[in-house]
Amino acid sequence: MNRLWRPIKEGFKGVFRHFGMSLSAISAVMVTLVILGVFLLFYENVNNITTRIEESVQIYVTIQRTAEDNVDSQVSQINSIDGVSQITFISKEDEIKNWIAELGPEYEPYQNDNNPLFDAYTVTIEEGSDIVAIANQINNYSWSREVSYGGADTVSMINLLDGTRYIGYVFVVALTLLAIFLISNSIKMSIHSRANEIGIMRIVGATNGFIRSPFIVEGLLIGLFGSIIPVLVVVFGYQRLYNLLGGRIIVEMFQMVEPQLVTLDIALIIVIIAMIVGIVGSFISVSRYLRWKR
Repeated sequence: MNRLWRPIKEGFKGVFRHFGMSLSAISAVMVTLVILGVFLLFYENVNNITTRIEESVQIYVTIQRTAEDNVDSQVSQINSIDGVSQITFISKEDEIKNWIAELGPEYEPYQNDNNPLFDAYTVTIEEGSDIVAIANQINNYSWSREVSYGGADTVSMINLLDGTRYIGYVFVVALTLLAIFLISNSIKMSIHSRANEIGIMRIVGATNGFIRSPFIVEGLLIGLFGSIIPVLVVVFGYQRLYNLLGGRIIVEMFQMVEPQLVTLDIALIIVIIAMIVGIVGSFISVSRYLRWKR
């Protein structure tokens, strides 16, 4: 039990005994984690917006009049395309009724034999990035009269949001590596200032694990202390921003993720990352120092 308690006690002592350097490391980690937390929230919202847009994007396919009796065969063909998630058949009779309901009774004369519309399908896809390929495949079927999906603007928006998601992922990884670097440097300075203490421990036969363990606890504590403000910013700051913007970014289509669905998860991620980077940063620095001093 004493062997377990000693590194914890020495780790706490190390943080407060070298408070200036610890505070510097905590501040650096705090700033990095605040930026990381903000970017994680941004990433989650971009991901949510992209998903909503992809779910709302549909391919509209009208059917040649000569092929209106082959619905089962046509549905089977569309279903065979990879990436199709749902197909809805819309008869021209239902379509003209929708026109009358939305645009007024002046379209009533176009019912029955005077109906100029075509039977159609709306095709929902799994990934917005596949929309052009799927639309082109459907357009090649002989019964297909016209295929529309919003054109180049829709594709450009989906590609832009997908690119933003990828950049966000890279940025999160980069910030995590930066936090490891900051803690590693802080622990390195702390080790150099305690060179004599480490030297004495080595003279009396202390193992590398015995020497290393308090520094790892110290790094863990620096990470935890550095995560407090970022967690508060994520939990309370995002809630306030959500309320201020009314839950949307500029337009109704760009709905923000509700705070209760995202903030606690991101806060937990920040704490876990803080602990991991603290342990890893300390381990790297101490291991390098002990290797140099063999």
